[in-house]
Amino acid sequence: MDLRYSEQLIKLPDLSKAQNLEKLDLGHCTSLVQLHSSIQHLGKLVFLNLFACKSLKTLPDISACKLEELHLDGTAITELPSSIELQSRLVTLSLCECLRLKQLPRGISKLKSLKRLHLLGCSNLQRLPDGIGNPKALKNQLVHCNAVREVQANIVPRKDGSRKRKTSSFSCEMIELIYVFYTLMCSSFEGIHPHRIW
Repeated sequence: MDLRYSEQLIKLPDLSKAQNLEKLDLGHCTSLVQLHSSIQHLGKLVFLNLFACKSLKTLPDISACKLEELHLDGTAITELPSSIELQSRLVTLSLCECLRLKQLPRGISKLKSLKRLHLLGCSNLQRLPDGIGNPKALKNQLVHCNAVREVQANIVPRKDGSRKRKTSSFSCEMIELIYVFYTLMCSSFEGIHPHRIW
């Protein structure tokens, strides 16, 4: 369902009868303030785009969805629903320019399929949760991060599968990730030093 640029749309209607809906594109619906709660029952929904829905402050429960892509860039959300942790198939989570977002829920660490987490412009985001995403996919994960000040130490795996507690050191496998951070001028990032590798 493509409703992009429906600038007069304020509230998404009841979608409870659209049980086969797989894609919902609401990009640039700048007046949208609320998603109908029926969205939580869309068990086949794999793609949800809310890009530039600048009036949207909350995201309802999405526990029944099977999302693979979720785009919330430029929304006014302050937090993600706790049900985000149930999105085991989620590969892309884009939150660029979510200026009111201060933290990500701890449950996001359960998203083991997550490969792309875009945080460009999240100027109030202070830290990333412990154990975020799949360590093997980390090099694709934290792209475009320019505001995070702290990454929990045990998102960093050792070669033997254990986890290291010091945020100042990274394994050799993390070099590419560090390079991405620094080449994107993450000037506010603290606690990781690319020249310290164990």
